[in-house]
Amino acid sequence: MRFCRCLRGELYRVFHTPTFLLVLLLLSALALVDGILAYREYRQNLENALTTIPMGENGAFQELPFLQTTTLYNSWIGGHPNSVAGLIFIYACPVYASLAYSWTYLSEEQNGYARILVAKVGKRPYYFCKHFAVFFAGALSALLPMLVSLLLVACLIPAYRPSVEMALYYQVGSASLLRDLYFSHPLAATLCNVGEITLFAGLWATVPLAVSYFVKNRFIALFAPYLVLLFLVASAGRALVYRSFLETSIFNYLQLTGTSLTQSPWMLLGQMGALLILPLAATWGKGSLADVL
Repeated sequence: MRFCRCLRGELYRVFHTPTFLLVLLLLSALALVDGILAYREYRQNLENALTTIPMGENGAFQELPFLQTTTLYNSWIGGHPNSVAGLIFIYACPVYASLAYSWTYLSEEQNGYARILVAKVGKRPYYFCKHFAVFFAGALSALLPMLVSLLLVACLIPAYRPSVEMALYYQVGSASLLRDLYFSHPLAATLCNVGEITLFAGLWATVPLAVSYFVKNRFIALFAPYLVLLFLVASAGRALVYRSFLETSIFNYLQLTGTSLTQSPWMLLGQMGALLILPLAATWGKGSLADVL
């Protein structure tokens, strides 16, 4: 009962936290801009087809118009190849997921509010409620802008089924985990990609929370893990790419486009599993042995 009350309180504060709302606003604006640019690309492609490809008496194109090169599935922000907004959305994911709500633990600890809640509901319920709320806020900060992007692009660009013959235009690598699903069931592949990004954003948001149990500087707690991640991505890529040609960058697993290395489901599961287990273990330890940690 105390756990449920504490959890409701944390979720209530998520939706009343200015940084969470600001992150949603900025990312939604980024999704809108990317959708408009994708529509301009589709419109130019359509105009070129109408003006350069002759049409028969029955109104059909006499040559293949290549309209499928621009479709819903390669125009939303998570699957838009060579999109600056899409790259920002993916590579800045650890930043905005952390800014959404991860910093609130240090704020509550510094102003004494954490001690009040611990006295009321207990250490373990408080820390696990905080952990879940941080995960929820991080996941939602990525999910809602992606839904905005999908809905906007679906209203502007037809959902042509991607063709394998035009794979060059989609830039979905032959070694991509979702390649076969992308060409057979593109909507399912898109939803899987949305789920991957959402899960990563939620899991990563708990990393700065776990770091803040040990480091009391808010800036270091929020941004140092991201710098470490970038260092590990670069180092692993240099160490393994010429030996195994195995994709090690989590960012390339989150993108449907842009990788030519072999993607392994075990590599993805291992990285996601580490993001799940390590912060959760730190939270369990903090709730059980707060005086030690």
